[in-house]
Amino acid sequence: MRFYAPYVVTAIAYEIVADKTMENVTVLGETLNESLEISNYGSITSLGVIFIIKPPENQIHQESVVYSRKYKDVRILKRLPWDFVLNNDEEAILHLMARTYLDILEELPRQRKIKDFDLPALRRDVEQLFDAKGWLVGQEV
Repeated sequence: MRFYAPYVVTAIAYEIVADKTMENVTVLGETLNESLEISNYGSITSLGVIFIIKPPENQIHQESVVYSRKYKDVRILKRLPWDFVLNNDEEAILHLMARTYLDILEELPRQRKIKDFDLPALRRDVEQLFDAKGWLVGQEV
């Protein structure tokens, strides 16, 4: 895997929700890349989070975590709750994405052992960044 930036956030989304989601993934990715230097945390050169935004019956894309030792990058596919995305506005979806991103960073050490990378420090800094942006408010899903 090779990513075009240290932090990549994107989505695989149905067209009916793409208008409500694609700007959010751009904002998340740009904010992370402008604010946090991934090399400060260790050996990983890029972290890609791909949100799956499709109805539950669509099983083509599955959640997964892939770590490449060769390229020193991580790719995570994570499903967002379809009904929530379908029935909420852009701001609520942005808050959901921010919380989900933090959950991913919390779960990652249990899913993959990555040497020489300080995931707790990255999660702490991402949480502080998202909190300062006001993205950690709103209803829990």
